[in-house]
Amino acid sequence: MDNIFKPDKRIHLDEKNHKYILDDNKDIVFTSVTECISQYFEKFDKIKIAQKLVSSHPKYIGMTMDELIAKWDKSAISGTIVHKEIEDYINEKRQPNHQKSKIAIKWLSKHLMNSKYKLFSEIIVFCEDLRLAGTIDLLLYDSVNEIYTILDWKTNKEISTKSFKGKTGIKPETCDLPDCKFTHYSLQLSLYRYLLEKKYNLKMKKLIIAHITEKEVKGYVAPYLKNHIFLIIQKILGN
Repeated sequence: MDNIFKPDKRIHLDEKNHKYILDDNKDIVFTSVTECISQYFEKFDKIKIAQKLVSSHPKYIGMTMDELIAKWDKSAISGTIVHKEIEDYINEKRQPNHQKSKIAIKWLSKHLMNSKYKLFSEIIVFCEDLRLAGTIDLLLYDSVNEIYTILDWKTNKEISTKSFKGKTGIKPETCDLPDCKFTHYSLQLSLYRYLLEKKYNLKMKKLIIAHITEKEVKGYVAPYLKNHIFLIIQKILGN
């Protein structure tokens, strides 16, 4: 039972400014795991891409740039609500309102909410030496095999597995990886796994991307991109 995860209460997320703050050393400026990985790919220019889509893509004919951006923003807000409702159900058994939350909880109840698993929802992990911090959507502890799985909820319309026109990462550490959602998410989960193994000494099993659609949850097992994470860590350390 020594392998049970114990959340570190010294750190919290300032949600308004989206900054992680370590209570006993507030001078540390943490980079979020999501932000860290995004630095290795071309930046998502929302305005530029929206302008291009409404002027050239048949799907967006008749839509203005502002309308498309508003649609994206609404989707992001919806995703935040779903994450919160799932967390509240796991921690407090509070019933959700959002349809996607209900779908996710039904899936959880069927597959993972049993005596075998202990669930840790919205867990902050960090490393002072690397100046990295992030929030894991769901950490699952298999009490029979004493091993962990990381699960990441995704509510966006689709999870692309191929890059547009063969685009790849923009830095040496990721130049062999396709620039698509599945790669980004896999790297994020891989970095979380690295932190949990190295700092928290947890034994890890799988990385799961749980895509919540309008009708179901589709689970994808993400690869552990260990070699790429090692290169990224070396870059952070200046080696």
